[in-house]
Amino acid sequence: MKFKKLLTFSLALTVLAGCGGNKADTSKASNDENQKIVDDLKGEKVEITFWHGMSKEQEVALTDITNEFMKKYPNIKVNLQNQSNYKDLQSKITTAMASPDSLPNITQAYADWMIKPIEQKLVLDLKPYMNNSKLKYDNYEDIVKSFRQVTERDGKIYGLPFNKSTDVLFYNKKIFNKLGLKVPTTYEEYQKACKTIYDKEGVIGGGFDSLNNFYDNYLRSAGVVINDKLDPTCEASMNAAKYLKDGVDSKAFRIPGSDQHLSTPFTNGQVASFIGSSAGLSFVEKGAPKGFEFGIAPYPANRDIQQGTDLFVFNKTNAKENTASYLYLKYLTSKDVQIEWANRTGYIPVRNSAINDKAYQNSGSLLPQVIKESTKKFYLNEIAPGNDAAFKESRVVLEKVVSSPKKDIKKIMEDYNDKLKQIYREK
Repeated sequence: MKFKKLLTFSLALTVLAGCGGNKADTSKASNDENQKIVDDLKGEKVEITFWHGMSKEQEVALTDITNEFMKKYPNIKVNLQNQSNYKDLQSKITTAMASPDSLPNITQAYADWMIKPIEQKLVLDLKPYMNNSKLKYDNYEDIVKSFRQVTERDGKIYGLPFNKSTDVLFYNKKIFNKLGLKVPTTYEEYQKACKTIYDKEGVIGGGFDSLNNFYDNYLRSAGVVINDKLDPTCEASMNAAKYLKDGVDSKAFRIPGSDQHLSTPFTNGQVASFIGSSAGLSFVEKGAPKGFEFGIAPYPANRDIQQGTDLFVFNKTNAKENTASYLYLKYLTSKDVQIEWANRTGYIPVRNSAINDKAYQNSGSLLPQVIKESTKKFYLNEIAPGNDAAFKESRVVLEKVVSSPKKDIKKIMEDYNDKLKQIYREK
């Protein structure tokens, strides 16, 4: 179907998702139609729903920013609905797809989750809105390239980045300074520093919040990718498993248990460092006792995974809801809002102009300079069926590696290989 044919529909923007044409129609008729929708929004209440997985300080920041948006657009009501966590959010989206009317207007989601919804034309293509002269998006190219590429598909833009993060090193400055330890920049240096801390201070030196990320970053640093061609018994994969196992056995490392994240044992003094999401800064700051000094450094390897969810609009039959949803996304990803969001949460601003702005760089936070350095290491995993499941399975595998005798590692990785073959057969 060519784009011009869509103009035969009333309020044509409601059916743009999944249709042909890579360029937005900026004809007078299209502009007049969009201007009518914008004018209507000024005089009639529009209510939209946003499913998200933010919690604690992040949810407070999202609520405040949303209230600011509703002051700017007093006729748009945004209902924020917390889905507890990403796992529950993904499950709810999957369930709701069977009855699309039950889907929200907007959701946070990893791009992998949206493969099927996009194929089923349930997700709105934002590009016609962004290119339209009455609704034009402010400098889309300003968004960090690796962030925006993840939601681009077949010439369309199905989402906008919002809460992006990367792994960084949090370390106890008092302990590192006391032992004369330099901030590690490689895996080998990190393990050595952590073992020194345990041997001399009796405190576990560090650990990795996300075993998935550790495994992925370790492989990437060796030029290996998690996909349907991965052989978990290859040298890089075996080295990753042995590295983690050796670190835990020697008390250099620990992995999260019932605490789920290492930020709490870090601020409690039970571990001297940890590698976790940059978005964990607010949790570290909140949990740190008076006088606790910590530093933040880039991930100690030559590659660093870029993660975080994006914002997607489900294609509703109500044109005003679709337009209101787009305006909300446009606001959330604007430069000033991204600086506020980043300063309050530890997430990375999605715009280059925000990352380099003095309001972010001079915010007093420890993160901006680290993020500026980390962007040079960013990589993006391929969005393809099976990859997300393979990535998540690596956590289960490494947990088993850590809890099993070292002699069983080869068998565990062979079993992972069998599991990968099953995952990709079922993709």
